[in-house]
Amino acid sequence: MKFLVTLAVLEAALLLPAPLWARLNLPQTTAGSQLSSVAAAAARDFFKTPGHAGPLSEKLAHELAESLPPEFASACRGMIEHWGAEARGTEFWSVRILAPEAGKIWLAFRCGSGFPVYAESYDERLAVLDLSAGSLAFVPLGSDAENDSTLYHLRFNRVLPLPNASGIALAVNTSTDNPCCDGGDQVTEERLVVLMSESRGLRQVLNVIRERHDYIHDDEDGDSEVIYKASLAFEPESEGRIVSVTARYREETKAYNLDGQLRNQQPAPRVGEEVFRWDTTSGRFVKAPRQEKK
Repeated sequence: MKFLVTLAVLEAALLLPAPLWARLNLPQTTAGSQLSSVAAAAARDFFKTPGHAGPLSEKLAHELAESLPPEFASACRGMIEHWGAEARGTEFWSVRILAPEAGKIWLAFRCGSGFPVYAESYDERLAVLDLSAGSLAFVPLGSDAENDSTLYHLRFNRVLPLPNASGIALAVNTSTDNPCCDGGDQVTEERLVVLMSESRGLRQVLNVIRERHDYIHDDEDGDSEVIYKASLAFEPESEGRIVSVTARYREETKAYNLDGQLRNQQPAPRVGEEVFRWDTTSGRFVKAPRQEKK
């Protein structure tokens, strides 16, 4: 059962640090927190069966949401405040499992609004629950800027066998379609991000675009859009470990006149591929020079 934790209504906006209140999305930070003894015990009890990937219990979801670093709770409150008077006071947190791993659980913390029209408008951040340490550690998946309105949606993709270990692959969907801000330009994107867990922490070893849609509004010359799509091919070595990833892409640009009609002359699509090969020295996939086909 997904558990929703409604945040207390703000007593005084001026009591919050200005940068947090000014945010249009959640922080991208390595912030962490120690769980209370009750929360840690609830987590160990819930995940005592290895590989548990079902929904979180109501009790554990509540304890995890209560264990958030202060800046996250404040940023969620401030983010929803920018969505208008009808959304004010409707903010909530929910928590779900992305993938279980031995001793560590990959979680998505979601800040959303209970106002029905914003049901699909939410922002998610990745965190790792360390069962033995009883702690939460957040994992940034993008840049951190106060004026960034990009919303993140996370989805588990697969476990990838890599030369040195296994990697967790996530589909990271981003969109600038944020209720906070009006505007003609819009960007949506999906990336495959692979993270590898090491003794010293998490490391990103691959970040590749699968889809991207840019819509550019122009009152003088007419709108345009760029549509990029790539299919990914994973190439293993003899032992089955992935040593190369190839993204075969097609990028199409569409130009419109001031009446919203497609112009007669359109740019030719770009077709090509990007190859990411495992580099033993850096311990990550490194992109080879881009190859485009005529």
